[in-house]
Amino acid sequence: IRTMENIVGKDNVLSAYEELLTYSTDSTNITNPDEIAEVVVFVENVQQVSKIMKYAYSKSKPVIARAAGTNLCGACLPKKGGIIIDFAKMNKILEISKDNLICKVEPGVVIEDLQKEVGKLDLFYPPDPSNLKASMIGGSIGLSSGGPHTFKYGATKDFVIDLEVVLSDGTIM
Repeated sequence: IRTMENIVGKDNVLSAYEELLTYSTDSTNITNPDEIAEVVVFVENVQQVSKIMKYAYSKSKPVIARAAGTNLCGACLPKKGGIIIDFAKMNKILEISKDNLICKVEPGVVIEDLQKEVGKLDLFYPPDPSNLKASMIGGSIGLSSGGPHTFKYGATKDFVIDLEVVLSDGTIM
């Protein structure tokens, strides 16, 4: 916990049992009190993610990436303790290029917010998961969510051109 506080600041770390229990579930509402995270960490930039991953890798700690937790498939449920990295604070739309039809966003951007912003430029971002008011683009990419528009336009995976990712050893690529 101290290591995480040194990386992201004390205000960005949750470690109380009730907090851990809350973040150790998703919309399935399947909670196993014996299988909760050891710590929840809110990151604000890719360098913090890299430092956390380097630490986790050196200690063989599992890491669970979490966006909004709106999924129904258990994608953000811890099974062996570990560290939950929550991306809610990495929520900036960095760039929208009308000329290139490309936007650059952080993983915590809410899909509905992205749709509204591109709409201001008379553009359209088709993926529309049923929980788009809360779903974040990172989770949508991770699970290739879609919604009804998927039948005509494709799922999230069809709209991803490039990703900056942090590997399990902390390498940024």
